[in-house]
Amino acid sequence: MALLHSLYHIAAQTTLSEGEGGGAVYRIALHPDSAIYRAHFPGRPITPGACMIQIVEELARQYFADVTLHVRSITNLKFLALLEPQHHPEVEVVLSGTPSLLRATFRDGSLLFARLTLSM
Repeated sequence: MALLHSLYHIAAQTTLSEGEGGGAVYRIALHPDSAIYRAHFPGRPITPGACMIQIVEELARQYFADVTLHVRSITNLKFLALLEPQHHPEVEVVLSGTPSLLRATFRDGSLLFARLTLSM
């Protein structure tokens, strides 16, 4: 099940130059009325970690223009803060690297929610 359009939508996308380290910055808007948030957790919804991984996979497919990409392994994953859609309705997902070594972060300004390193 794709999460794009049900849990979030892409509000903006910026491609970073090689001088900026390459990669892309996606500004995503979370949908707090999603069924996922109603279940996780009622009254205080937070974005599930598995959904954050799937968001990275979906954005990587778009960035690398390859719909066959799938997460093969995760070598590093740190959840650093709760991503609550009512407090952070829009966040940035920053992708850098290659499909074989992709780095991703979820952030809102200086607040970092998660940092991942994975291969696809």
